[in-house]
Amino acid sequence: MKIVPDAVGQSDGALVFWEETPEIGTKWPLSANVVDEIRWGVGSLEQEDCLVLYLFSKQEVAELYLPEQLPTSPDEAVEVWKVLCAWRPELIKVRYGSSPADTNKQVTFLLPASEGEDIVDKLRLFKDAALPATSQAEPAGGKADSSMPKELLLRVASCLEETAQSAD
Repeated sequence: MKIVPDAVGQSDGALVFWEETPEIGTKWPLSANVVDEIRWGVGSLEQEDCLVLYLFSKQEVAELYLPEQLPTSPDEAVEVWKVLCAWRPELIKVRYGSSPADTNKQVTFLLPASEGEDIVDKLRLFKDAALPATSQAEPAGGKADSSMPKELLLRVASCLEETAQSAD
């Protein structure tokens, strides 16, 4: 299921995304869902490249489309990728319906947290695998994938580097 958030916030230390679409509650009827695996990809929203976080849980897949920035209120926005890298969340909440404040309409995704498997580790692996493919030189063992948006990957690399430096 494709989830395209309209806003982002936080609640009890968790990242909370909000989307108006009520189908999320139908597709994910449990309030808490254990995510078996996460993967990263690149997608497009309104002709802009964005990150896509794939959440695999049993036979279901949620595709969370993450632009670089999302509003936190009508007057403010936050850099989603930087917050995600800095917080290293162990769970993500998605609220749906007419109000982002309605905690009764919310799905929680419990993310894998084992060593090397958390959300930022997986993002770093994705960036490392994809970024060489954007160069002019052909990588050893295969052809370069010129469809990968180099600018997006460089911004992701910058977010990862900034948060790694601030952790030291």
